[in-house]
Amino acid sequence: MANVWHGALHAGTVADSLLACDFEIRSQIIWAKEWHVLSRGHYHWQHKPCWYAVRGQGPLERGPDAVHPLVHPEPGPGRHHHPRDRAD
Repeated sequence: MANVWHGALHAGTVADSLLACDFEIRSQIIWAKEWHVLSRGHYHWQHKPCWYAVRGQGPLERGPDAVHPLVHPEPGPGRHHHPRDRAD
């Protein structure tokens, strides 16, 4: 299993690399940020995509918390976190 975070403009390159390494892309996860990142570009990115991929054709092994949203909102200022961080 692989969660590969990447820049939106490189989604195709990352997907091709995963496929070349015998991964099967199952879904794309989006980290929706409350605040955009300042840059010199024409657009200010407010999200971060991630490919969720697995190797092999077998069924997914799902645990009790197997329901995960595909869009992860970021909390307000001062409470920044990464979507894979969990409060256990």
